[in-house]
Amino acid sequence: MRRSTFAILLITAFSSMIGMGVIAPFLPVFAKQHGANGFWMGFIFAGFGISRGIIMPIVGRLSDRIGRKIFVAGGLFLFTVISLFYPLANSIFTLTIVRMVHGLAAGMIMPIVMAYVGDLAEEGKEGEFTGAVNMMFYLGLAAGPFLGGMLNHYFGFDSVFFAMSALGAVTFLIVVVFLPKDKGLEARKQEAVRSFHSLI
Repeated sequence: MRRSTFAILLITAFSSMIGMGVIAPFLPVFAKQHGANGFWMGFIFAGFGISRGIIMPIVGRLSDRIGRKIFVAGGLFLFTVISLFYPLANSIFTLTIVRMVHGLAAGMIMPIVMAYVGDLAEEGKEGEFTGAVNMMFYLGLAAGPFLGGMLNHYFGFDSVFFAMSALGAVTFLIVVVFLPKDKGLEARKQEAVRSFHSLI
């Protein structure tokens, strides 16, 4: 695997998790401000996982066929846009919808990054590469709440969501410009057929 490609995937893993973790300490307070009772509080948190769980096998299957990059970039773009809708959510219902769309974005990024690494990892080093990506996931998850607390303290509550969106936008541009386009299943099949014909 080219080091530059792996570095981009590590950046994507880190920024996606730091962006998701940055709002974690404030989401219960935010939900309370919208009048959430116990049921809605639970559903807001569960909605993220539900939508993410639904989209992951669908996106995974499609990425096997047509390539990984488009889904990583698409997830980051959706992540960037939906982050701006948190401050605009004016009811518990709209906050729940925003949270579920956020889950869709997460489902398009994290598992596809892992699949991308699996495709590109050198034989015999799969565990090393996937371990490094998981490390970046958890470092981002740990750094997110700390960053969110600092932003909230110095710049106010809404700055947390704007920072989350800005981080997503920067990562999206890095992926679009620098991450090499991978080959989907059909392209790999055609390449294998051409290689076979060249040998006979």
